[in-house]
Amino acid sequence: MPIEFEHDRARSLLTVRMHGTVSGADLVAYAQHAVDDPEIDAATRDFIDLSGVTSVPIDSDGLRKFDSILQSGGRVENPGKMAIYAPTDLTFGMARMFQSYRDGTAIDVQVFRAEDEALAFLDLG
Repeated sequence: MPIEFEHDRARSLLTVRMHGTVSGADLVAYAQHAVDDPEIDAATRDFIDLSGVTSVPIDSDGLRKFDSILQSGGRVENPGKMAIYAPTDLTFGMARMFQSYRDGTAIDVQVFRAEDEALAFLDLG
């Protein structure tokens, strides 16, 4: 699977790394797993690393479905931070679209081209 994640409960940090081609089906499968996983705390800080992504064959409807599944898991009501490290134009554009879906929710989603800035936003740098 082109999406891997690690949950560090002690630091309240979920690190998600995506690489290669990430399809809409991959995003939906990851979102469903994240929602169903009882180990992932709803208030966890998220670091999303898109630096290894080479292709994202997904449209805005697929991205909305991904976001809808994540919202169904209660992450929207719980305050938190999500830093998306998206160094390429392709990943940055997709991440900004996702960020726009999260406007007005309790999760502060920010998109960064520099990894150190993303980590600093999460108080990890």
